[in-house]
Amino acid sequence: MTNQLFMYPNFSKGGVSAVLRGRAANFPNINYFALFEHDRHGDDVFDSFENIQSGIVRPDRRRAYLTYITSHYDISLVSILSNPTAVSEFAESPDAYICYEFHSSDMNIVKSELDRLDATRVDEFRVPSEYMAGRLERLGSMHVSRRLRVVPNLVDSTVFGEHGVADFFARSRDDRSQTALTPLIWVGRFDRGKGYTHFLRALANLPDNYHAYFVVSLESDPSRMLGFLGEAAALGVSDRLSIFTDISPAVLANMFRSARDLGGHLVSTSLLESFGYSVAEALACGLTVRAFDLPVWREHVGFSSKGIVVPPGDVRGLAASIVS
Repeated sequence: MTNQLFMYPNFSKGGVSAVLRGRAANFPNINYFALFEHDRHGDDVFDSFENIQSGIVRPDRRRAYLTYITSHYDISLVSILSNPTAVSEFAESPDAYICYEFHSSDMNIVKSELDRLDATRVDEFRVPSEYMAGRLERLGSMHVSRRLRVVPNLVDSTVFGEHGVADFFARSRDDRSQTALTPLIWVGRFDRGKGYTHFLRALANLPDNYHAYFVVSLESDPSRMLGFLGEAAALGVSDRLSIFTDISPAVLANMFRSARDLGGHLVSTSLLESFGYSVAEALACGLTVRAFDLPVWREHVGFSSKGIVVPPGDVRGLAASIVS
């Protein structure tokens, strides 16, 4: 069994944790040491994987941890994500194969990370899509381009699949039976780049039997949630939406399959995506997708048969695609 080190700042249930779960599920012969700096309610997200050992270590203790791991285990590869300063920790470890990964679609963030890391110490730069590779190459760094590799993200097939429990809405009935509603699922963060306001406006244009389920990560800053709630109230759709925070992958997969069985959709209003994990996971569960048109969707298996796109920002078109 080979060993790899995986480094990312935030330990949470979604986002990058999905990247590692997909790899661990598809490569059970690799043992992953996952190192995080901040607890963001990740809790039991890796409990079902015997080949993931996770830990949260403060930045000022990182060097001691790395010294211990590299002295006790033969680490074949070090994957570093969103943590440019961590690269310098391996300046005196010439045998360590360093892979720096970009998963953000925000090129300002990508450029900022490139400016702060020691690119000469990186053996390989990875992105999850051909689309993202093209954007990174346009930044003009020959050093990065020569070491650039596309490695698509993998879905955790032990959880996300067409067969499995599909009783999410049957178990969460309230005064209005959830099974009488057509569910629309939105996964992401309440920031402008994810386009949640477009979805709220589309919801306002849909019949009352459509109910939106927002799956988001908990954030320390309450202003985004308050902004979202204010937009929903202004559009008169506050009673037609539900919010779920930090749910487990198994619960999300159940939600996807349950929405599929009720004729619902995953709705993506992102204006930029480097990969789009929620779309890949929804498709794996057989759920149809309605989305703003982005180049990266063409790289997803199953999107051509289960997805419908409209021009970015076309709220009326999005609503029409949902009822079609």
